[in-house]
Amino acid sequence: MWPPRASEDARAPVTVRFTVRNTGPSGPDWPEIVFADVNLVIGDRGGQSVPKGPAELESGKSFTYEHRCSLQDLPALKVRAEGTVSARRFFRIRRLAAIPTSFTKPAALAYARGFNDLGIHGPLESLRKAVFIPGPKTTFADVQALIAALTRTLTEIEALQGRLRALPAAALGQQDRAHLEAAAAYLTKTQGACRRFRDALSTADSGEIVAAAGSIEDLSPEAAQVDRATEELMRGYEISDEEASYRYRGR
Repeated sequence: MWPPRASEDARAPVTVRFTVRNTGPSGPDWPEIVFADVNLVIGDRGGQSVPKGPAELESGKSFTYEHRCSLQDLPALKVRAEGTVSARRFFRIRRLAAIPTSFTKPAALAYARGFNDLGIHGPLESLRKAVFIPGPKTTFADVQALIAALTRTLTEIEALQGRLRALPAAALGQQDRAHLEAAAAYLTKTQGACRRFRDALSTADSGEIVAAAGSIEDLSPEAAQVDRATEELMRGYEISDEEASYRYRGR
């Protein structure tokens, strides 16, 4: 409602906005509470108006109606919401049927084995071994060798990205496919950090070189997140570390 100023005439028009919401619970363990033939009944000095609501008002849904009247009619305004619980929807039974793990595990195991065979942390491990901050005793040949090592790592990442996209993830659920997306994002960040360090070496900007080296170290939480996601996926399908050749637990 947009309130009028105290100085306004009693016959001044006002607009009152009403919102009717179905606050009934929802979910597979609850009856489906849906209201049919919902009406908002408004009574005032001028009589009654019955604006129609939606044919069905489902849980969590709402509709809004704006009523116009004069300021002097507000004290006498009577409002009520009416509706009938849909018996057809209320008595409908919904139960989630879980597919036995024995049926879903083979596809998940094939994916987990393929993923773990990638050695997805190889590029980051290579970077940690190769990267150093050039100092006064660093030769031009040392820098060139480091740039060559970074270039090889970028090539390795591109190959891993292609193998990752080829994994048999189509048979997994949407939540499980999020694991593939997380792994792809991790490789992309590793690729970006590697390129940044290589570019920094080419510019010989010491501040940027130090910052770029730090961005490589900052990838540790990303790597750990991928490991936790892998372990969660394996746990959901009762896959052991031995079955999937997983070797990063507890590192």
